[in-house]
Amino acid sequence: MIAHARRRVNGHHTEASPTLARFVLVHPSIPGGGVVASYLAPVVDALTAVLATPESPHFWLDVERIRPDEMDALADLLGLHEVTIFDCLNEDFLVSDEKFERFPDYFFLIADLLNPVEGRWRTENVNVVDLPRAETKTSRGDDVEEAKTCR
Repeated sequence: MIAHARRRVNGHHTEASPTLARFVLVHPSIPGGGVVASYLAPVVDALTAVLATPESPHFWLDVERIRPDEMDALADLLGLHEVTIFDCLNEDFLVSDEKFERFPDYFFLIADLLNPVEGRWRTENVNVVDLPRAETKTSRGDDVEEAKTCR
């Protein structure tokens, strides 16, 4: 989950509240350098404007605790495959969490990251969509589990 999000784009900072922000969109053309929101509508509006300008620079989109309706809206906007949608919404506990997939218009990566939580190492499952002009990270926020000690 977001403890505190602070992004810097062309000298501008955007900050997210730890309890309210679920979406952080960073792009230099957005006033203040980005949009921080607890719901999807303002992010979709800003992202639509960014995508409508082909010469516009790269953007970063960070999504926490995504819901199926939000994932569908972002998938429509970004042109994501149904397999990517499924993988972003579901964690498969029967097989390895790690995955890399190449689609015609983007790359998709699932990885477990180690994070210190309350003095212990925990894993957080993240999904990264690498579009030609974007980096997008999603996580459900409820899939943090204690990391197992390897010997």
